[in-house]
Amino acid sequence: MKRFTQFLFLFSLIISFAHSQENNQESCRKIVFAGVEVTCINKGIGPFSVEERAKAIEFRLKRLSEDTTFDTEEIKVYSHESTSEITAREVIIASISSSEVNPSLALNHEEMAKLISDKMKSAIKADRVLNTPTALIWGVAYTLIVTLGLIAILFLLSKLFQKTYQWIRSNEGRFFKSIGFKGYELLNSQRIVSFLLWLAQATRFVLTLVALYIYVPLVLSFFPFTANLSPKLYGYIVNPITVIFQVFIDYIPNFFPSLSSYLSLDIF
Repeated sequence: MKRFTQFLFLFSLIISFAHSQENNQESCRKIVFAGVEVTCINKGIGPFSVEERAKAIEFRLKRLSEDTTFDTEEIKVYSHESTSEITAREVIIASISSSEVNPSLALNHEEMAKLISDKMKSAIKADRVLNTPTALIWGVAYTLIVTLGLIAILFLLSKLFQKTYQWIRSNEGRFFKSIGFKGYELLNSQRIVSFLLWLAQATRFVLTLVALYIYVPLVLSFFPFTANLSPKLYGYIVNPITVIFQVFIDYIPNFFPSLSSYLSLDIF
C-alpha cells in the first residue's frame, strides 16, 4: 500500500510537470512553414505583438519561397551586441534578442539565430518541393510558349535573310559596282557581293545566338531547381561580350587611319 501511494505521488508529479511544460509551450507562438517548425516566439517587438511578428516572418518566408531566383544560401545572420538579425537580400526576416535564447538549444542569440536560419532554409526547400508539381506544370507551359516564339523568330530570320541574299546577288553590277581610283580597280563587284553575303550571314548567325542566349536562361528561370542558374548564365555570357564590344569600340578611332595608310601605299 505504501509503495502504491508513492507511485501515485510520483505519477501526479509527472502529470503536473507535463502540464506545466504544455502551458509554457502554449504561451509561445510556433512558426511552422511547410511542415517545418522554424521557431517559437513568446515576445513582441516594439509595437508588434507576438502574433503580428509571427505572421510577418511567415509572410517573408513565403515571399522568398515563391521567388524562383532566390537561393536559400542568401539567408545570412548578422550579430550585434544584444541581437542577431536573420536577413536575405537586405531584408530582415527576423530578429533574435538575448532574452529569447532557449538554453536547451543555444548558448547565445547568435547561435540561436543560426539555428533558426538553418531551419528557414530547410522550410523554404520543403515548401518548394511541395509546390513542385504546380511549378513544373507552369514551367512546361511557359517553356512551350517560349519555344514556339523561338521557332517563329528563327523561321522569320530564315525568310528575311534568304530574301536578303537573293537581293544582294540580283543587284550585282547595279547597286554594287566595282570600286576604282585613278584607273586602279580596288574592289570588283564580285568581291563586294561576296563580302555583303558574308556580312549578312554573320549578322544572321549573331541574331540566332542572341535569340538562343535569351531563350536558354529564360527557360531555366521557369523551374524552381534551375532558376538561380539563370542570372549566373547571363553573367558568364554578358561579361565577355561586353569586354569584346568595348575593345572593338576603342579600336575604331585607330581603324580609319590604318585603312587610309594601307590604301595610299597600295595605290602609289
